[in-house]
Amino acid sequence: MTIYTHYFYIEEQANVVYMPYRPNGFAVILLSDNERTVGEDTSIWQQHPERYSFLKALVEEGYTVITSQLFGKHWGSDKACQYIEQLHHFLIKKQILNKKFHLFAEGIGALVALRLIEKRKDLIRSVFLLNPCIYVETVYNEEKKNKLFFKRFLQEFSLAHQIPEEQVTESFCSQLINLEKWQESLPIHIYHLMADKKYPVAQHSRRFEQFCVANELPISLSIYGLGKSFSSFLQPVRSFYKKHEKKL
Repeated sequence: MTIYTHYFYIEEQANVVYMPYRPNGFAVILLSDNERTVGEDTSIWQQHPERYSFLKALVEEGYTVITSQLFGKHWGSDKACQYIEQLHHFLIKKQILNKKFHLFAEGIGALVALRLIEKRKDLIRSVFLLNPCIYVETVYNEEKKNKLFFKRFLQEFSLAHQIPEEQVTESFCSQLINLEKWQESLPIHIYHLMADKKYPVAQHSRRFEQFCVANELPISLSIYGLGKSFSSFLQPVRSFYKKHEKKL
């Protein structure tokens, strides 16, 4: 099946829309953890066979799929969140789509997804997270153990949030996702690799699950082992999205 692609720029950021032959009216935004998600005429979703299989299956299902360069290492910045809101507005004007989009987020892409739940629930239908980074203060403290890694983290984070490096503190990082203000949420499903060392499941997904359960917020967590291919996430993603499309 041919996938129709449309590349475009907003604020010098490359974006691509993958359009199905028979649209089902729903859209999925892919928020990756890659510094170069989209180029002039390609993306990581086309370059890697497993990712391409995942993308192709979603499009064949009728989903309009969107992904963006999104300022590279955005670390859940206000600018990145506002950009997704702008991208949503642009696509709603250009295409016939249900106003509420599904999100699929990996790594630090989860920071944008969760911040959008805080700010713009009206734009989101459901959120699927893969090996998410949720508690940035744990990353801060882990990176601090290695001077070289910590310096790189401070540079990335300060650049993303447009603040001086000396303002990048544990306290600042801990307030990025302000869970104390969460009174309600949206359906969230998480898949997390048991052996993930970058964002360990106990420090991120398990901790977040405990918070959601304690506050009676919708959450489900699946932990998987090594050897699972990227395209194997398709069925859980598809089932999760379909479940939350019954109410328009």
